[in-house]
Amino acid sequence: MPDASEAPERAPFSIRLHIPAGAPYRVIATALAGKFAELAGCDAQEAARLGDAIARAAADVAGAAGGGAGGLDFEFSRRDGRVEVTVSGAGRSVHLARAVAG
Repeated sequence: MPDASEAPERAPFSIRLHIPAGAPYRVIATALAGKFAELAGCDAQEAARLGDAIARAAADVAGAAGGGAGGLDFEFSRRDGRVEVTVSGAGRSVHLARAVAG
């Protein structure tokens, strides 16, 4: 757990999300990726690019899972000056990372 005196934007943190693999649910993860990246220190453009990359990764993993069957797991983390997102489902996993300021 981070020290209380540590600035929130520099403190390590993570969020996990499990959703159905269908396209309407993947929109939630894409929006969360962008907001998470902004909170973690990415500028708005980089956060939007990360959201787009997550949308593509989620579609690829969902496709491997048979389109809409099964679920997708997302893990968003901020630590060591990086935002990292892992999308997994049906035995497949995609990992994305971006450097952040500070």
